[in-house]
Amino acid sequence: FSLLKEVEEKKGQRSGILHQQDMFIEKSRMRTSELERLTGLLRQLDEEYAAKQTQLTDSEKSIADLQAEKKALDRNLSDLESTLFSHRSSLERLRSEIRDTEQDAIRLEAARDARGESGGKAIEAVRAMEGVHGTISDLGKAPAEYTTALNVAAGNKLQFVVCDTDQIAADAIRYLKEERLGRVTLLPLNKLKPPQLPPLKEQGVIDYAVNLLDYDPKYDRAFSVVLGGTVVVDTLERARKLIGKYRMVTLEGELIERSGAMTGGSMKKQAGPRGFGAAVDDEILRIRSHLGELQGEAATLEAGVKRLTEEVDAKRGARNEIDQKVARFGMFTEEFSRRFDAITVEKQTIEAAVARQQEETKSSASELAALEAELDKATEQINGLNKEIEAIKKRLDDTNIPALTEQMEKKRREIEEFERRLRNKDGDINDAQRERQHFSARLGELAEERKRLDDANQRIDSEIAGANGQIATHKTQIAALEEKQKEFSGELDELRTKRGEVSKQIQDSELKILKLDAEKDRIAAQQVAIGERAKTLGIEIDMLKQQVGEMDTNLTLSEIEGKIAEADGALRKIGAVNMLAIEEYDKVQRQVTERTEKKEILSTERETLIQRIEQFEKMKYEAFTTAFRAIDTNFREIFARLTSGSGNLVLENEEDPFTGGMTFAVKPRDKKVHLLNSLSGGEKSLTTLAFIFSIQRFIPAPFYAFDEVDMSLDGANVERISSMVEELAPNTQFIIISLRKPMIEAAERIMGVTLRPDKSTLVTGVKANG
Repeated sequence: FSLLKEVEEKKGQRSGILHQQDMFIEKSRMRTSELERLTGLLRQLDEEYAAKQTQLTDSEKSIADLQAEKKALDRNLSDLESTLFSHRSSLERLRSEIRDTEQDAIRLEAARDARGESGGKAIEAVRAMEGVHGTISDLGKAPAEYTTALNVAAGNKLQFVVCDTDQIAADAIRYLKEERLGRVTLLPLNKLKPPQLPPLKEQGVIDYAVNLLDYDPKYDRAFSVVLGGTVVVDTLERARKLIGKYRMVTLEGELIERSGAMTGGSMKKQAGPRGFGAAVDDEILRIRSHLGELQGEAATLEAGVKRLTEEVDAKRGARNEIDQKVARFGMFTEEFSRRFDAITVEKQTIEAAVARQQEETKSSASELAALEAELDKATEQINGLNKEIEAIKKRLDDTNIPALTEQMEKKRREIEEFERRLRNKDGDINDAQRERQHFSARLGELAEERKRLDDANQRIDSEIAGANGQIATHKTQIAALEEKQKEFSGELDELRTKRGEVSKQIQDSELKILKLDAEKDRIAAQQVAIGERAKTLGIEIDMLKQQVGEMDTNLTLSEIEGKIAEADGALRKIGAVNMLAIEEYDKVQRQVTERTEKKEILSTERETLIQRIEQFEKMKYEAFTTAFRAIDTNFREIFARLTSGSGNLVLENEEDPFTGGMTFAVKPRDKKVHLLNSLSGGEKSLTTLAFIFSIQRFIPAPFYAFDEVDMSLDGANVERISSMVEELAPNTQFIIISLRKPMIEAAERIMGVTLRPDKSTLVTGVKANG
């Protein structure tokens, strides 16, 4: 029985080992299942990560493409804006040139129309006679470079009148004598004998004066007689060497007679061309032709400016669309980055759980192997005991002990069976409890996962709501800015239109003034001629009164009428007499008065415009002086702070600062006063930065971009500059490219740029040491 009891104990130990083995197997199965689940989650996260990575790559590629497109668009826009600015500058220059050319043309036309010095009443009386062609000055034209010389060469002969025959000349002289209108010299073409002109060989002699004039060949005799053998030479020194050989005139108007008499000196400047004039009509035609070309070019430029303005507006709209797309892709990129972080954290958690499961699996395998070894050992011991029991049973076959033993074994097996079934039920209960604990823990994990996901969803929803709010705000701001831009564009166009209208009004006023001045000169000349005629008639009336005296007539009415008839007949023989001269004079006088009033109005308007211009110049000077003084004060303070020295701004012309420039007079610490061009590189950098900060303090700008401004400075000066930037940074944004440590350490945000192996650049964040 002791052996049976020992066998039972061994079997009990083996049953315990089997139970532990079953538990380890069940735990292994559960770990395997959990490991498969975690592996599936890892696979899903890897797939999601790869998908998000693909989307991120596509988004970054889209951003890069959009940025490249924007960069190309910016270059194109910059080129278009430069071309537009150039076209506008050219257009303004053309408009100014058109105004100047128009004024030149009007001035020449007015001067041409005002040429009323053609010889007084005598010439006016014979000019309308048949066979009379006009004066020498009317019939000839001189090139501009020879005008002075040819006018001096002709002298008083410019008023000689050209006619066809000597009979016409005699009739004209008789008429002037009878009418007491004065004297005039006539040149009958049928009787003129021009001199012979030998060839010219002397150096410095340009040509005969008659050969330099432009006139109808039929008047060749008249011009040859007027100018004779007068030659044109280049200088007075050249003419002195030829005295006695020719009658000469220089290009500057000195006249040297063949007898040796020399006439010269200063000449009174006359308004408009006199004498032959400078081929005024040809000059006017040339100017008008050039004016037409300029106007055509201006029209082409205006069309180009309009087209370029439309292209610039379209490019700006496209750039705004690209900015919106880049911002949208940037939001996607940020969302992908956040998801990558979440996936990374979750993946690390799962990988840690997998590692734990694998470690537990390895330890369970070793424990299971140990249990199997113990199980084999217990089995061997039980088998040995059973063999001993069988041997004892053979010795006890003749007694009742084997039957009793068999019954006891049967009962014991039944008890073992019940115990086994009980243990199985206990095992099932334990398994169920473990599964319940596992699923409860899993439910807790899933609940925590759900809570985390809900929190993440709420955070994302809040971020989306905030982003939508920002988008709405930015859209409102963009719309407001676009409206302001439209308003500014409209105001700018309106101001340009007004400026064009004012410029046109000024131009029209100047043209009117020129025309009125020309009309005034012409009417004044007519007034002088009419006044002379009135004086002559007054003298004749006085002479007639003196001749008649207080004589009374004894003629009858019929005799008087007969005398009147005779006088009428004589008048008819004389020809048509202008009986409307007085009425014409009154009419011209009224026109002169009216136009004088208009001229006074225009003069008043001109004075008003000049006063306004002077006022604007004064305002400009005061504004510049105020700004200069404020900036100079700031410069003195900031330069002293940066360099421990002194300095100030210097104007080249303090009386009229707009005609000169500006420089710096600075005295760095322990040095003499120097101007900017005498300073070292570092001192120039400090002076320039002090000037920029001085302007910033007076007129702050929204941001400044500095490109390695501290490269030539030492560490102490770099620290001073960075300290100044830090003080100004709360109100103004500074974007600085620098390689100096003090400047980098003072920055609020640092962006690093490095070179990749493929020669492309990479922009990254930089974390400063410490």
